Amino acid sequence: MVRRSPLQTLRWASLMLLLGALALPSAANAQRVRGVKAKAKSPTVGAAARHVTRQRSVRSTQPSYRSLARKTSQKSQFLPKVLRRANATRDNTRTPASPSATKARLATTGAGAPTLKLAGEHLGLGMPTDAGRSNHEDFLVVRNQYVLSYSKSKKVPNWVSWKLTAGDIGGAGRHKKFRADYTIPKHWGRATDADYKGSGYTRGHIVASGERQASLRANSKTFVFTNILPQTEANNAGPWLHLETHYREQAKLHNQDVYIMAGGIYEGAARTIGANHVAVPSATWKVAVFLEKGQKITDIDASTRVVSIVVPNGEGAVDRAQPFTKFRVTPKQIEQRTGVRFFSHLPPKVRETLRNKMDTAKVTKDPSKRVNPRQPISSAPALN
Repeated sequence: MVRRSPLQTLRWASLMLLLGALALPSAANAQRVRGVKAKAKSPTVGAAARHVTRQRSVRSTQPSYRSLARKTSQKSQFLPKVLRRANATRDNTRTPASPSATKARLATTGAGAPTLKLAGEHLGLGMPTDAGRSNHEDFLVVRNQYVLSYSKSKKVPNWVSWKLTAGDIGGAGRHKKFRADYTIPKHWGRATDADYKGSGYTRGHIVASGERQASLRANSKTFVFTNILPQTEANNAGPWLHLETHYREQAKLHNQDVYIMAGGIYEGAARTIGANHVAVPSATWKVAVFLEKGQKITDIDASTRVVSIVVPNGEGAVDRAQPFTKFRVTPKQIEQRTGVRFFSHLPPKVRETLRNKMDTAKVTKDPSKRVNPRQPISSAPALN
């Protein structure tokens, strides 16, 4: 046992007191830090709700085009598996299920009342996806002439939806000037005419020029690149044009109202054109619903005519002379390949019937062989 003198004992005690005094603030600070960490691990209900809202607002309804392309290009043999996973994600896609829900979503674009009213008509059957202004891959664009969902990564529309009447066809003429869409943020990059030059693909209208000729201003809106897809000449000037001509004549000659939705399918190795890397679809799709003169959306039932097509967009995949009837499918088949959802505004029973409906009307390009006079087809239509 070490014996200390009284002086040494006093010095030792003073040292211990000094060390204890220095340690107290550190202990208090450590306690405070532990409290902050504990609070961070236990967020309030409000904070958790805000976090979920932020995640939902930026979550894409479809898998990233670039990530899907990367996977498929690395291991193309796993394409079916990748598509199954993609479709499983799309199955959870939420779409506005009523006109009021669609109206609320359209209002988020900041468009004026007249435009919103027209947009509601173009989406009379429902929005194909839950597009909005916060999702860059499902970005909602509203115009008097149509409504569309735009993809930042693809630089093309996911889908376009519009209503066609006899009054839309008109005779104002063709604007002809293709141009970038300046409503798309500049830092996203925009498709331009230069992307298509020398690419081997045509500038394929979704809403055709011939369907918006009530005025030159209306027609000019069909020439922005958010309404354009890269299409092969055989696709664009073949079955695609044939169906356009068919429903335009139904509207003009028989005063039918036609509700139309169209877009592209992206399967297999990714293809792009131009400096802006504009995505090239592997196929194009379109759904057209025909209403007789005087009918309204509420009159749609199981007997309503629905025409759906998927046209391959590969070189040599389509013969330009083929009619659209060679490419008819059910709307449900398009849903399964794209993730869109049709007819969300219709009653469940009617919606399910139309989703599984295959058009069987006899249609021909040759006017001398028309089977049904209610469905005439011009023999030499002008390119859209």
